[in-house]
Parts: sequence; C-alpha cells; structure tokens
Amino acid sequence: MVRGDEKKVETLCIKAVKEKIPVREAMIEGLCKGMGIVGELYERREYFLADLLLSAEAMRIGLNYLLPRLKEEESGGFVGKYVIGAVKGNIHDLGKNVVGAMLRAGGFDVYDLGVDVNPEQFVRKVEEVNAELVGMSVYTSDALPIVREVERALREAGSGTGSK
Repeated sequence: MVRGDEKKVETLCIKAVKEKIPVREAMIEGLCKGMGIVGELYERREYFLADLLLSAEAMRIGLNYLLPRLKEEESGGFVGKYVIGAVKGNIHDLGKNVVGAMLRAGGFDVYDLGVDVNPEQFVRKVEEVNAELVGMSVYTSDALPIVREVERALREAGSGTGSK
C-alpha cells in the first residue's frame, strides 16, 4: 500500500479474507493505516503527489475487493448514514474516497455522490436515505461558497433528518 503496489495490496486483501481476518480489521489496520503512513510521508515531503496518487489507487483496488465482503460479514455494528461528495466545481476525489473508506470501515453506510455535486443533489440524497451526517469535499478554498450553498439548501429543505 505504502509503495503503491496494486498487485501486492490485492494479494494481501485476498490473503486476509482467506485467513478469516475480519474485513473491517483488514480495512482499518491495513488500508487505512497504510494511507495514514503515506499521508505522513507526504507531509514530511518524503513522498510526492505521484506517490500519493499511486497509493490511493492501490487502496482503491483493495477497497474494491474488501467492501463487498464487509456487507456480507457485518451483522450489526451499524453507526449511521453518511452522505459524501465533492462539491460543484470540484473533480478531485482522493480525499473524499479515503474518508469514505474509513467511515465504511468504522461502520457507517456511506452514500458517495461522486464529484461536481450541486446542492440539490446533496439535499435529495440526505432526504432519500435519512442521513445523519453530510461530508463535502473541496479541493481549494474557492469552493467554500458552494459549501455554504449546500448548508443553506439543507437548512431550507428542513428535511427533519437532523443532518450535521
């Protein structure tokens, strides 16, 4: 994971499942911790953006294998419903995907709206699934007015979900 080796990550995920390691544990102790190390290396400037992206892709490969098995394995432990998306004008989803993975591993049902999401899409999904939490990904501070628009739209919708 830390080296961005997709094949190795996939092999380790398969091995974890075969060895009956709980999927949630594999996600938290493996994928999430691995991305945490990558983040630290990036902050210390020992890793560059390309390294970060390679590791994120390796994590995506691991998640594609583990997430379907998480639902099969879970028989409770549900924490809540979380709607997440990158706001209108934002097409970068690396951070959003990492946060979504960590939330899933933590027991949340995550509804990922993708990128370039307008306020109405957030409101519709929150109302549809009765989500308790909403997460908005932004790449630059230029998008903060859109975040405020989403917040305003959620308040105006008054969906009664109590979303935060």
